Amino acid sequence: MNAAFSQPSFRFPRRLGLRGTVSFDGAALTLRGAEGGEQRIAPAQVARLRSGRDDAHKYGPSYETRLWLSDGGMLAFVVSGTGDAGGYLATMRGFAAAMAADGRLARMEAGTSVVGSLLFPVMMGALFLATSYVALFLLTNEPWWGRLLVPLLPGVMTALGIVAARRSWPRPVASLEEYGFRLEGRR
Repeated sequence: MNAAFSQPSFRFPRRLGLRGTVSFDGAALTLRGAEGGEQRIAPAQVARLRSGRDDAHKYGPSYETRLWLSDGGMLAFVVSGTGDAGGYLATMRGFAAAMAADGRLARMEAGTSVVGSLLFPVMMGALFLATSYVALFLLTNEPWWGRLLVPLLPGVMTALGIVAARRSWPRPVASLEEYGFRLEGRR
């Protein structure tokens, strides 16, 4: 299997001069720089792999994979929008299959980051608490239904944020099929 995607702006490998393409040839991920430089990453070199999809972008979904290497390094690949998602999904699905074949399924996770998962519900929860305080203690001359309307929207947004956080929370995958579903954003 030979799959590839272009990654013009991945953060951590930029220091290595590896801005260019990421490909999988059946044995290892190959990071090839546009101006030179190449690094191969075999499944045995990966201490942990986490892949997820974030739908909170105006240009379409954003796919992200983070690799923690056994030597202590970390790499991240981010593909925004849907233009190059097919190559990214095929590459990461193939690399995950190679990791599973190497007996490293327990080192694979699906989801985004903990901080990214909690950011929206925590902000909305704080707004909900503030509007609840205003409704209970400052709007005492209003009827009960009028005071209830003030924290209603932040309360609904907090609940929706909690549901979204549960969906994007990083957690281990039980099978390669589950990894594929979570990689594509299907739950």
